[in-house]
Amino acid sequence: MKTMKSTSHIEKLAAGIAKKAVQDAVKAITEKTREASPIPTATENTTHNTATEPEHAYIFFNCDTEKTPSSMNIRFNNEAYSDTPYGRRALLKKIETEIAITSIRVSNMNTAREAILNGDPTKANELMEYGCIELLTMS
Repeated sequence: MKTMKSTSHIEKLAAGIAKKAVQDAVKAITEKTREASPIPTATENTTHNTATEPEHAYIFFNCDTEKTPSSMNIRFNNEAYSDTPYGRRALLKKIETEIAITSIRVSNMNTAREAILNGDPTKANELMEYGCIELLTMS
């Protein structure tokens, strides 16, 4: 019983450390992805100056079949993808590369591709084995 409690505590601690490391990585990486993003155009009904920076980013993790936080290693998977068309295409390319080297399996690639490019990329998690996409909120 004590071992389960310790394991749970360690998993929570590892998840907290990984989340902080990912947030720091996102701040550094979004600067890089912003350079490659297309220049936004002004819209007609802009009443105030809104930031064009994405509010979210995604990170892909290789993991175990249960997708436990302790199996997601920020030192191995340390690339964040901005919530922009460019960032989503880069995320899809990463997943396609992982499939090609047989690190992960995807049961329905067409559905996963649609979720990543046009929907909620984390919905592709249901279709992945040994891989997980995590949503990061930038603050």
